[in-house]
This record gives sequence, structure tokens and C-alpha cells, in this order.
Amino acid sequence: MRLLFRVAVASFAMACLPAIAHGADLVAAPIAHGADPVAAPIAHGADPVAAAISRFQAAFDRIDRASPDYDARRLAAIEEAVSGLPFATLEAGDALRLAVAGLGRSPAVRDRLAARLDAMQPDAPARDAERAFARVALALQGPEAAPDPSALRRLLEAALAHPGAPAVLSGAAADPALSALSGAAERVDEGHADWVPALTRLVGAVRPGVPPEAARRLAGVWEAVDGRLPEGDHLREPARRAIATALRRAAGAARGTPALRQRLSDEAARMTGPAALGRLVGARAPALDVLWSSQPRIRRLADLRGKVVALWFWATWSQPSVDAFPQLRDLAQRFRGRPFEVVAVTSPRGRWRGALAAALPGDPAASGRSMEGYMERLGATFTVLITRQDGRNPDYGVRSLPHLTLIDADGRVDLNGLQPGARVEDQAARIDRLLREVERSGG
Repeated sequence: MRLLFRVAVASFAMACLPAIAHGADLVAAPIAHGADPVAAPIAHGADPVAAAISRFQAAFDRIDRASPDYDARRLAAIEEAVSGLPFATLEAGDALRLAVAGLGRSPAVRDRLAARLDAMQPDAPARDAERAFARVALALQGPEAAPDPSALRRLLEAALAHPGAPAVLSGAAADPALSALSGAAERVDEGHADWVPALTRLVGAVRPGVPPEAARRLAGVWEAVDGRLPEGDHLREPARRAIATALRRAAGAARGTPALRQRLSDEAARMTGPAALGRLVGARAPALDVLWSSQPRIRRLADLRGKVVALWFWATWSQPSVDAFPQLRDLAQRFRGRPFEVVAVTSPRGRWRGALAAALPGDPAASGRSMEGYMERLGATFTVLITRQDGRNPDYGVRSLPHLTLIDADGRVDLNGLQPGARVEDQAARIDRLLREVERSGG
């Protein structure tokens, strides 16, 4: 299942990168589709690097990705964006930002940045550490985004172990450094996790903490670790605790930005909830605080006891969620007349997608009225719940949307974490097995 999650994240990463890393096929750090990221805008001012990144983003937005000359136009956009940029005086942090923003996809730009990093003289530890992270980011910008995994691992280990690394992760370069870190952690050679203890020590050593605007990247770092290490691995738990602690500390520092604070708190909760601890599957399904139900008879999961439940977490702003509705409708139809229920769970906020675009009110009653019309237009014949919990429910470890959890007739979680890229209907055999167990017992 973790492998499925990693494939899904990589497949949908292009759609959801924050502002500094627009053009996701160019960027190091994958972010799960449907993540609705909170991203700090790039400060332009007199910063020529920020201006170059902004020019590239604007040009990239105008390129049709289906165009046969997409690659050529992308490279031309990069070359035009860096025209006049003083490469000879760039700092390591500048090179890091440019690489993470995807401008290193141009071989010419990548070579110039690499040459600049090589020419830099030893400096203060933090600046030298920025250079180490910039080398990681550049390695991720190689041909076809397929760096040599062993070489990448060595660069990653060097950056993590650098004495100046804690200062980088507590400073202005924290966001691009963590972006490079999570991208590299996803791509280093399989079978090697020697870098995880260094990551754990580094995250624990950052004082006063990772800046809140950058800390959201820690979720991607954890996904890389979680996808690589099996349950019970002795390296996994210390890393989980260190990253969760860093997220909670960053949430506490984000007092002036409620949305970001909530986002960071939710990420920390995911890492300390039953799913992250490996205690969800086989246990009672966590309760849902239902604010509105399309079926008045269903106000809590306990109302479905005796039925097999396909719990589908989604959001109105997540296009893959909306695209999956026909599959859910077909799944409900396939098992019609048997003790089975499809339940789609979302939260009272968001925005409809595509032709149905409209604001979803934050008030549960108003959201429910809007949802009724939305369901009718999409032909949704299954139950929809609006819950107090976010669609990315931390109790179920939901990070990307949509997300499927199967609950057996006794109310216990049978499967958790089907991601985009795997069809819901592929679970039909599993659902049928659970239903036969109910039917044999006379349920």
C-alpha cells in the first residue's frame, strides 16, 4: 500500500505545487494531489533571482503542455527568464532557489549554476550548507529527472550531515532546502536508508524551529521516509517523532496565519494518529463528527453497523475526487441489494470544480443545500456526509484526495489508503469477500 501511495503521489504531483515551485514536472519535491497547499508568495522587490523565477512562472503558465514543442518552449522560457542574471555573483541560496523552481531543467542553466557552486570559496557553515542543498536540487534537475540514485544519496547524506544544515532549515532558505530534501528522499536508491538517522538528528536540532511557511514541506519528507521504511523498522519511529514535533512547534509559531496553523496542526495529527502508528487497520473505525448527511438515517458510522462501508474521503476542489464519482456510482450499483454502503465524506468548505464551479458555503446547512444540487447534477446515488473534520482526515491518515477506506460489518477498518491511480472498482473482489462473510453469518 505504501508503494501504491508513492506512485499515486508522483503521478499527481504536477497539479499541486506551491508558487515557488510552479511547473511541477520541473521540481524536486512531489506534493500529493488534492493537497490544497498553503504557499507563501514570492517576494520580488530588488531580488533578481525572485524576479527570474517570477518571469519563468508567468511564461510557463502560457505553455500548452500538450503542445509538440512543449520541451523547446519550456527551455526557451527558462533561458529568457535568466537573461541578464548575474551568475558570477550568485549566492548558494540563489542557486538553490533557482534549481528548486525548475530553472535547472535547462542544461545551460544547470551547468552555469554547477560551475558557480564549484567556484565558491569556503564560507560560514550555513552558507556552505546551502551549497550542499543546492547540489542536491541540481542533481534532481538532470536529464529526464532521473539522477543516479547512488550519487544522489551521497549528496543527500552530505547535506543532512553538514554542520550548517540546522541553520539552513531555520532560516530563509528552509523552504527550497526542504523541497530538495523531500525530492531526493523519494529518489535515492532503494534498499538504503542510512540517511534517515541523519535526517532525524537534523530535524531535531533545528532551533528555534523550521519557519511555519516552510514546515509544510516536512509532510513530504515524512512521506518519503514512511514509503521507504516498513512498519516496525527501528529507524522509522524516531524520524516520525522528530518530524511530528517540528510540525507542532511550527504550528505554534504560526499564530498570525490561522489557515497555515491549522494545516500544520493537521499534518502533525496525521503523524500521531492511528494510521501513522500502524494501529488503524483491524481496529474500530474512528468516529466522524457529522454536520450534514444526504441520508438523515445516517448520522454516524455506528448507524452503518452490519454493513460493509466504502468510506470515500474527497473534496469539492479536488478534480480526481470529482472524476471518481462515476466509479462510486457504479460500485454502489454493483452491490445494490446487499449490505453495502458507499459513503463520500467531505468538509463544509471548498469550491466546486469545472462546469459546476461555485463557492461551497462554510455553514453546514447551506453547504448541505448546495451539496444536494451538486449530487443531482453529477448523478451521485450514494450517501454524502459533511463532517467537522477536514476531508484530509488525520485519524484516517488521509493526505491526498481522494482516499478510500473499507470498513467491515463489525465497524473495523479492513483496508486504508487506496489512492488516485488505482481504480475503486479494483476493490470489488475484496468488497465481495467481506459481503459474503456477512451473508454467511446471517447479517
